[in-house]
Amino acid sequence: KRGGGPYFKNLSYKSPQGKQEQDATSSISIPPNSFFVRHPSVLLAGLALAPSSANVTVASSRPPKQVVSINAANGAIDWRLVEESSTSTSVAWSVHEHDLNGFGQIMKDRSFQAALDHFEPQLRSIFSSQPPVDALIVSSKGVNILTFLATKGIWKGPSVLLSPIPNACDHIGGGSWEAEWKSTMNALVSQDVGPLGIGVGTSQDEQDLIVEMIEDTDICGKHGGALAGGSFEKCPTWFLRSFPGGHSWKNEIHNAHDIAMLINRVFDMSTCDAQHKDFV
Repeated sequence: KRGGGPYFKNLSYKSPQGKQEQDATSSISIPPNSFFVRHPSVLLAGLALAPSSANVTVASSRPPKQVVSINAANGAIDWRLVEESSTSTSVAWSVHEHDLNGFGQIMKDRSFQAALDHFEPQLRSIFSSQPPVDALIVSSKGVNILTFLATKGIWKGPSVLLSPIPNACDHIGGGSWEAEWKSTMNALVSQDVGPLGIGVGTSQDEQDLIVEMIEDTDICGKHGGALAGGSFEKCPTWFLRSFPGGHSWKNEIHNAHDIAMLINRVFDMSTCDAQHKDFV
C-alpha cells in the first residue's frame, strides 16, 4: 500500500559520536612493466630536473574534499568506516557530520516546516564556513532539507540521497504521497541540483515507495538499472542504485562500501561535468 505510514514517517534514531578527520595522500602509479621500471635512471633524472613547483611528486599531501552529512534525527552511520571503504584513486574525501539536534522533536510537535525554519541559521552557517563544502549527503527526510537549501540558493551542488522520503512543507506540496514526490522531484530538477546519487534498499517497501514513485512522476523517466549504471533517461546527471536491505540498509556496516561508491561516483560525475563545460 502506498503512503507515508509509520514505516517512514516515524523513524527516529540517535546520532553517531563525534568523528576525527582523515588525511589523504596522492602518489604516482607506475605500471610494473613500464619503460620507467625497465630504465629507472630516466625517471630519476626527470624528477631531479623537474622544477620545484612542478606537480611531479611521489607522495604529496592533498587536502581531501569536504563531504557534509546533515543528520536530522536519522540513524547512525559509521562515516570513518565509509571513508576507509572508498576505493577511489581519483579523489580523496572526508565526511563531516552536522547534527540538527532536536529536528525530529520539532517536526513531531509542530511540523516539518517549523523544523526547517528553526535550523535555517545553522544550515546557512554550515555552507558559509571554511573549508568550503564539496558534496552533501542526507538520509530519508533529508531530501527536503536538500530541496529547502536549493530553493533558498544555499546549496545545489553534488549530493547523495540515502532512501529519500518526502515531507510536505511550504515549498513541497502535500495531500498525497504522489503529490509530495512530484513536488520534490520538480524542486530538485528546476533548481538543477546535482550531480545526484540515490541509494535505496532492495526491500519491496523501498522499491515501491521510493523507486517506483520517482519513476511514476515521469520527471526524470526510468533509471537504467545496475548494468546501465543506474542513470535516468531524462536526468543524465542523476543515478540510482539498490543495495541489500530495507530502509536501514545505510546504517548497516556491511553497506559502508556502497555509500562510499555513491560518493565516489558523484565526485567523478562532477569532474566530468566540469570538464565538459570547460570544453564547450
